[in-house]
Amino acid sequence: MNRLSITVAAALAAGLLLSSHAVSAGGMKSATHALTDEEKQQFMQLDTDGDGLISIEEATNDPMLATEFSNVDSNQDNKLDEAEFARFEVTETSD
Repeated sequence: MNRLSITVAAALAAGLLLSSHAVSAGGMKSATHALTDEEKQQFMQLDTDGDGLISIEEATNDPMLATEFSNVDSNQDNKLDEAEFARFEVTETSD
C-alpha cells in the first residue's frame, strides 16, 4: 500500500468509528430517558390496575402505544415497565 492508500483507509476507519459512536450514543439516550412529570402522569393513567406496569389491555387506551406495544416490550413479558414506556416516549417524540 502506498502512503495515499493508507491515509484514505485511516480516514474511512475514523469516519466509521465516529458514526458507530454517534449511533450508540443515540441508543443510550433512549435507554436512559427519564420520564417527565407529564409522561409519569400518562403512565399512571394508563396503568389502571396500579401494578406499576402497563399491560396490552391497558395500552389500548393509547392507540399509538397499542400499535407499537410489541416493539416497545423489550423483554416480551406482555407488560411495559417505566423504562420501556420511556423508550416509547422517546421514539414517539422523535417521529
